[in-house]
Amino acid sequence: MRSVFIVDDDAHVIDGLVEHVPWDTLHTFVKASAVTGEEAFEQMKQDPPDILITDIYMPGMDGLQLIKNIRSAFPDIYIVIHSGFDHFENARQAMKYGVQHFLLKPSTVEEISTVVREITEDIEVHETQHALMKHYKEHVAAYHEQMRQSLFREMLAKQMKSADVPAEKLDLLHLQKNLTNVVLSISFIRPPYLKKSKEKEWQLKKFGSENIIKETITKEAGANDIDTQIIDYSDSMFVIIFLTKADPPAFPDRCKDISEAILKNILIFMKISAVAGISKERPDLFQITESFWESQKVLEIGEYREINKVYSPQDYSEEEPGEEIRYPIELVKDVQDAVHQKDYNNIFDVWHRLKHDIAMEQRYPFILIQNLCLSIISTIILQENKNRENESSSQIMAHYIEDMYAKSSPEEIVEWLEDIISEWSRSTKAELNSKKSHKLIEAVKEHIDQYYDQELTLSDIAGSLYVNRNYLSQLFNKGTGKTFGTYLNEHRIEKAKDILKENQYMIYEVSEMVGYQNPTYFSQVFKSITGVSPSSFYK
Repeated sequence: MRSVFIVDDDAHVIDGLVEHVPWDTLHTFVKASAVTGEEAFEQMKQDPPDILITDIYMPGMDGLQLIKNIRSAFPDIYIVIHSGFDHFENARQAMKYGVQHFLLKPSTVEEISTVVREITEDIEVHETQHALMKHYKEHVAAYHEQMRQSLFREMLAKQMKSADVPAEKLDLLHLQKNLTNVVLSISFIRPPYLKKSKEKEWQLKKFGSENIIKETITKEAGANDIDTQIIDYSDSMFVIIFLTKADPPAFPDRCKDISEAILKNILIFMKISAVAGISKERPDLFQITESFWESQKVLEIGEYREINKVYSPQDYSEEEPGEEIRYPIELVKDVQDAVHQKDYNNIFDVWHRLKHDIAMEQRYPFILIQNLCLSIISTIILQENKNRENESSSQIMAHYIEDMYAKSSPEEIVEWLEDIISEWSRSTKAELNSKKSHKLIEAVKEHIDQYYDQELTLSDIAGSLYVNRNYLSQLFNKGTGKTFGTYLNEHRIEKAKDILKENQYMIYEVSEMVGYQNPTYFSQVFKSITGVSPSSFYK
């Protein structure tokens, strides 16, 4: 429904129009009316209509002045002059303001309906054209972006010459050969808890990081003299191409400032650390390949140093060692095994061997040291999850990662992890000797006594007690001197002996009554514990 505003100094004319014109049939409605130009203009400023029907001769602000004001404030309103004076000068002036519809009083209902119908049809056509043009522009923009991405990806992959790209294509993409470029490569450090098993969470973080990159560039780039292209290069890398038509002052410095702001914002808002390498400036669009590989080379060197930093060619030295890195996998595994076994007495022996290896034997990349420490922390979290009833493992890990990212050197990280191991050793020793441990053991025994005739696993019992399965196994073994399986079998066989003494059931029935579905296996277990077969015991 289109809205109509009627202005006439004769209230009877307004009433006649409202009453006799079939507005509903014309898919319109009269939203308001006024008897002066001033009153009409004030109302329309608050709530403009689609169509204005106005008289010319009115006291105060006449119709032509009203039309002039409305056309200036609301150029899309359709205007109809409804006047009793057929003056050529008025018509000429109205046409200058874009008025195309004139009705001479007294007008018939059919004449008014015809004009309103034409206007509503024009509005429909205009809106359709506007929607089509908007749709076209959106798709053209998307197509251009896709073409730019494709072109720049090809440039990153291979050395291209200007003859390889038609000039028309460059014009279409608003590019030119003599664009100065700087290339930034950002490598994200993917935390261990977001490895392949958490691919969806990682992709969400990557998506959020890309938005932060765009927002930071928009804010930091400032003037339109710097153009950028963001390329999602791999699972953990973005490549950003900085371009400039002119030669703005300190262009490389500005690019590096923007790059540092990007890394800072990603760390703050997404809690993701990264290392970046940035190239020097080159004066030709088709030197992007050289800039890209330079940024990659600088990035590789930076990964052996401090993280959350942008490295430039000035930081690169030809004397950087190229020797192969020997990763301390076995030492890390020894520490993790000590945690799994809750060997709080010997864990420091294996930890100090790893610590010495990190500090003295090799110069490991900073990222590697982070990953080694996080893998050990992840193992500790899995063992201690029973004490974290109000937090998930990922939440706990997030706290540790935030603390670790605050460390800026390998020495700080190693000392920080040693404090964590010390606290773990102390709490583990206390737990294994606490009353809570005895309560857990008794709870397992009660569960066995109540459900021995059913299929039982320690994992199910651990789940019902909200503790880690391996931890409960070690605790039960230490407290009873028996494994869970041995204790369960012995308990079942004692129950079987009581049933067999009643002389009322067959061997296979007794087997099922104490939780064994296989009578043969039941007989084997029975004999291994009692020294005789069930049938011999029965006799």
